[in-house]
Amino acid sequence: MVAISGTSWFTLAATATALFATVTDAHLSMTVSKADDDSYLTTSVRVPHGCQSANGSPTRAITVTLPAGVMRAQFENVAGWNITTESEAVDPPVTMGSSQITSRVKAVRWEGGPLPQGQYKDFGMRIFLPAAKDDSKPELIFFPVLQECETGRDLWNQIPDTEGYNHELQRDAPHIEINTHADDTPWTENRLVKGQTSAAAANVVNSGSVSLLAAAVAAYYLI
Repeated sequence: MVAISGTSWFTLAATATALFATVTDAHLSMTVSKADDDSYLTTSVRVPHGCQSANGSPTRAITVTLPAGVMRAQFENVAGWNITTESEAVDPPVTMGSSQITSRVKAVRWEGGPLPQGQYKDFGMRIFLPAAKDDSKPELIFFPVLQECETGRDLWNQIPDTEGYNHELQRDAPHIEINTHADDTPWTENRLVKGQTSAAAANVVNSGSVSLLAAAVAAYYLI
């Protein structure tokens, strides 16, 4: 048996405390966070802890808002969690292969669990990414999340380097970095014509419709 001195025990305890702090301070994030534009991506929103504002209270639901340019999406059937989605019209419609996209999912909600503090869970999705607005550099698109727990709620919706960003709160929205696809030739079946997603996104942003997240946020501030 190896004896451990008092100093060593102190060092081990300090290391364990630091590791625990790192885990509990981790942000919600996308498990795959880089991809080509105008292409399909399978990724997940990872929830690594309970609500920070409620001392790690277990998670009971998350609501994810999809960026306006995401025209197609499928969501993972997570055991023990119910899925609800909210859609909105795409006007004018967007052509994808031989199909006309006239509506899209703008928000998805998983509710169930609970997911205890100290455990993590991934909530998967397969999405079609929009065209990058600038071919010369990568672009970040954001997926704001409302995390609801047995006690309290945390809103992960901050976008760095924007007006009103709270550096102390540090509840950044999960994001994906999209890069311009090497081949600018439009794909007929699984890729939108370059630029159509951006135009459709502008129309969606200006539609003024209320999402699941907006409704949840309203409840967040009323309670």
